[in-house]
Amino acid sequence: MKPRVALIAGSSLLLALVSHPSSAAPADVIRFNGRSANAFFESTSGCIGTIVNVFASERVLGNPSNGGEVFVEINQFDSCNNGESLLAASGSAPITAANFQVDANLAAATLDVTVTLTDVLSGSSFEVAVEDLNWIATSSRGHQNTHSNFRFQGCHINIHLNGAFRLGEAGGVISDGTTNFIPDSSLAGNLFSTVSGDRSRGC
Repeated sequence: MKPRVALIAGSSLLLALVSHPSSAAPADVIRFNGRSANAFFESTSGCIGTIVNVFASERVLGNPSNGGEVFVEINQFDSCNNGESLLAASGSAPITAANFQVDANLAAATLDVTVTLTDVLSGSSFEVAVEDLNWIATSSRGHQNTHSNFRFQGCHINIHLNGAFRLGEAGGVISDGTTNFIPDSSLAGNLFSTVSGDRSRGC
């Protein structure tokens, strides 16, 4: 795999781990391994912009079952009103092999699950159905072993990843019953398998 492609993949995976919502307390460490997938979506309807981030992993260590978990984040803003934030919702849900499958060669993945999100702006909660969210690999298989630190807005995040990955794209439905928040294909949708991955969160 060309170095530039590997760099893009690594940046995408790191961004997924930095930005995905988490129920962990500040300074806690989230550890995971096994096969995972992440996707980023962006769309615009009139003045309303929507950004969606999804991260799913077969095994998140330290959760009640040491089983799989999916994290979903949805942000909406009004570009006609100085980018005013309209929605900043996130949440997570357990997943199993029944609703999250990743091909052994990281060629494809699929996710079907319902997640409860909480909007930090209003304090209200609502459910979204993640339906037929499918990933398709678009690159050959590569490997990365990275250790990165991020500092911003008083936060310090430390991330380590060791495993295989493939670049890809994703598409499907994430809906609250009225709105499909991902009407377009993903900007990025990677599949990866980690021997070890961890993230400390200090914000």
